[in-house]
Amino acid sequence: MTRSRITISALLFAAALPACSSATPPRTTPATAAARPPASRPTARHTPIARSRPAPAPKATPGAETGTLAGLTAAHNEVRASVRVAPLVWSDKLGAHAQAWADHLASRGCDLAHRPPGSDPYGENLFWSAGTTGSTVREVVGSWAAEKTGYNHAKNSCSGVCGHYTQIVWRATTAVGCGMASCGTTQVWVCNYDPPGNMMGRSPY
Repeated sequence: MTRSRITISALLFAAALPACSSATPPRTTPATAAARPPASRPTARHTPIARSRPAPAPKATPGAETGTLAGLTAAHNEVRASVRVAPLVWSDKLGAHAQAWADHLASRGCDLAHRPPGSDPYGENLFWSAGTTGSTVREVVGSWAAEKTGYNHAKNSCSGVCGHYTQIVWRATTAVGCGMASCGTTQVWVCNYDPPGNMMGRSPY
């Protein structure tokens, strides 16, 4: 039986890269939502802790994702390795954050939308697919990585859409966490990144 699937991608920019267009390709090929302005990081609040030991840091371990998400960290790191950028680690904190938004989108029929502007301190890539079969982690990351062909590193500019790719290879990003939710044969994937990438005027690597 012939596989039938439509895919759409969207990203949350910390800031738009120069020379990027907002043209949307046909729905049968990866597309992008409009870039959003940077989300300001919330001011840290000091909470008294026990004098005997500090509060533990959020858990972050390489490749700790399981189930449908297994292999997402490795898929990201293969892309990063191609430009000699250090690998990411999987963050349970970011994974829970991404899954919460994926579940929220599923409650609305699996539409493709970012969190409200200014409400999220992380970078974000979204992916949507519908068809007779679900997407694999390599198809999800591969759709973002394919934007490399539209990125000119020497000029740090885009021809079309390339912000999903530049977020993946952003050197300063150290952790990733993702989630996926479904509505029948429709899937929505969310990946969050910390620190966020796509900062105005900066090269990803």
